[in-house]
Amino acid sequence: MWKNPKVGECPCYPTQKLLETLGKAIDEVIKLNVADWVLELGLAPRDTFESVDKIMESAGFKKIGSGSFRLAYEFKDDKGCDCVVKIAKSKDIEFREPNYREMEVMNELPDDIREFFLPLGAADEQSWWVTQPKAETPDDYELRYELSDELESKLKDKGWRCLDLYADNVGLYAGKPVILDYGRGLKCRRRKRTQSPHERVFNAIETPDIRRG
Repeated sequence: MWKNPKVGECPCYPTQKLLETLGKAIDEVIKLNVADWVLELGLAPRDTFESVDKIMESAGFKKIGSGSFRLAYEFKDDKGCDCVVKIAKSKDIEFREPNYREMEVMNELPDDIREFFLPLGAADEQSWWVTQPKAETPDDYELRYELSDELESKLKDKGWRCLDLYADNVGLYAGKPVILDYGRGLKCRRRKRTQSPHERVFNAIETPDIRRG
């Protein structure tokens, strides 16, 4: 298990109970073996992962969302912090890759802009899951646009420009605006103060070998 040493006051490292439950949930995902093309096209019935939800929720981990690639549940870490765990919907690499991407971006983030990204707490070595502190996502879209503009301005002040920065991908953590989701890899560029056209770029680009061992 990878742990982020720079996660902050709320580590959001998985508890032993969560790790045991995740093992059962992953086994159930593998057992379901939902066709990748069904998931990609959004054709899976809404109750497709009901058995996974039951495993997680019966252990006390409430479901809070479901995206194209991942299922999300709440948990509290050993410090009592509110956290989230995101689990891949398929054993296929494409569905585990967002977890890998987030871990890689977190490792590559320059220190001068790290505070603008919702940190990861921990990640599975085969990229089945990642954990994060729970952020607040405002219902008011006007506020989300304001947060997005604020982040863009702060990044610009640091000399950076990041893609994937928009109203649906920002929230508040510890009272500060942060970028929430970088599961597809996040490109950030720092322009040099010379006439050189080259830019410093960090981005997760390699396809990882994340087969379940």
